[in-house]
Amino acid sequence: MQPPAQTASVNVRIGQAAALPLGVRLGQTLAPLFLAAADYVAVSAAIYSAAWLRGVLLPDVFPALLPFHLGQTYIYFLLPVAYLTLIAAQGLYTRRLPFWQLAGLLFKSCCYVAILSFGIIYIFKTSHISRLFTVTAWGLSFIFLAISHYAAKRLLARIGCWQKPVIIVGAGKTAELLAGAFAADPLMGYKVAGLIEDNYADRPLTRQYPYLGTFRQAARIIAA
Repeated sequence: MQPPAQTASVNVRIGQAAALPLGVRLGQTLAPLFLAAADYVAVSAAIYSAAWLRGVLLPDVFPALLPFHLGQTYIYFLLPVAYLTLIAAQGLYTRRLPFWQLAGLLFKSCCYVAILSFGIIYIFKTSHISRLFTVTAWGLSFIFLAISHYAAKRLLARIGCWQKPVIIVGAGKTAELLAGAFAADPLMGYKVAGLIEDNYADRPLTRQYPYLGTFRQAARIIAA
């Protein structure tokens, strides 16, 4: 049986386990929209830059290149929609991933759009999209999107709109590693809201995060 003083301390901490902050509640709705808007800007900038390189800069360096012009519909609508659709389909506006895993999925999305563009070139024999432009847009879009996601999530995390409170069940070595991983990668947005553990007095982690209760109380605590 736990001493009364410890029981009182536990009850106080349970009472402090908290309602979601306003920033977190707003972030659940606004963060995906903000990330999508940032990606739209990044993709449009990448496509515009690739079109400028292919249509303006490179013909001055290599006069043998054929003239190239990409319409604004492609720059600001068709290609950005293709990118954003593929990114959203992979859940990258809501999933919380380590940065390098996120970068890998962004790379995959850029490859899919490049393959789609090459398919359009060969099937429809269109002159609107050149191979050189497609390769340049592929590389720039990946770089710009990676920077966009990193910067946007850093900003959202700083203002508290990318946080997702989590409760860790257990406070042993595995829980310490998990809490350390969350702290080391703020772009994932996970914030430890508290711990559930029976032997809380023997666990150093319970001195760093709120202690919410025992395993027997876990269902009630998580439901709350």
